[in-house]
Amino acid sequence: MCAQRFRAHAAAGPRGRAVIAIPFDPDEAWGAKAEHPVGGTINGKQVRGMIAPDGSGWVFTVTPMWLRDAGVATGTDVLVELAPEGPQRRDLAEDISAALAASPAATLASTAPPPSPPRALALPANNIDGPSLSLGQHRWATDVVSAVVT
Repeated sequence: MCAQRFRAHAAAGPRGRAVIAIPFDPDEAWGAKAEHPVGGTINGKQVRGMIAPDGSGWVFTVTPMWLRDAGVATGTDVLVELAPEGPQRRDLAEDISAALAASPAATLASTAPPPSPPRALALPANNIDGPSLSLGQHRWATDVVSAVVT
């Protein structure tokens, strides 16, 4: 999948964030998803996040901390380069792609990000096994699998 490069305006958003309007349809460029996890650069500074729909199209939002660390101010024009992250539909095995295509519920479940666990639940239970799944993450994974299987 190719990266998208464009100039945009970093508009002031809520809580000190910057909101960048996306001048292309990520569903057309990379395949339909509820939100698009992306990585890339803004004015040459590394960035990761989500392209999400809003009332008038798609937007990418960056935090005040990222703005401060990258030396980017709201109200300025920026050079943006973003590419999709994570597994993409065309990278999946044919049987999984076919199952997702046959079930809109499975497609929606598989493209929505899993819920984030509370910090206490994300810590390893015994510091050996690694993090455990929260109840919300377990339900999300179960929904994805059951939507594909049924």
